[in-house]
Amino acid sequence: DALDGNLFYAAGYTGAMLGSTIYSSSIDLQAGYVVLPNVFTTLGYNLFTRNLTLTDPNTSLALGDLSDSGWALSLGVGYQY
Repeated sequence: DALDGNLFYAAGYTGAMLGSTIYSSSIDLQAGYVVLPNVFTTLGYNLFTRNLTLTDPNTSLALGDLSDSGWALSLGVGYQY
């Protein structure tokens, strides 16, 4: 919290593992501001990436990679009681 509790923020990271390898990552950022007593607005950002190597089960040779990524923005208004 900042500005006497009127500004708030949060950040997070999530990683998914397959064995000992991280194949999916997500970063979340969010900030908000109290506009009126019990009324607030938020702004958020999310970034995700995924990458997976496909291997032949018989020979363990790498066949290729699958990967993608994306991001999103969010804007919200809320009421707290």
